[in-house]
Amino acid sequence: MDGSIAALGSFVSALAHRIASLPAAGRAVAKERINAIGLAPADEFRRDSDLFGEGVRTHEFQSRMQAALKWGFQTRDAELELPRLLGEVE
Repeated sequence: MDGSIAALGSFVSALAHRIASLPAAGRAVAKERINAIGLAPADEFRRDSDLFGEGVRTHEFQSRMQAALKWGFQTRDAELELPRLLGEVE
């Protein structure tokens, strides 16, 4: 495993254990505040979903999706090579 990935994994694991050791009431308050700051209101999620639904029905989206599948974007290897692939696809 790459050193920076291993370091991130160690940090996340230590943080998760630290959070898990907090009293339940403290975890609940922290979670509520983090969600209030980091999550958009439900109506904004619905609007984003509606916009996505409208977009996927367009010819442009369908063409781009077919190209992405042709290039293998749905594979793990493509995910790891995404910057390179994005530079190759028109």
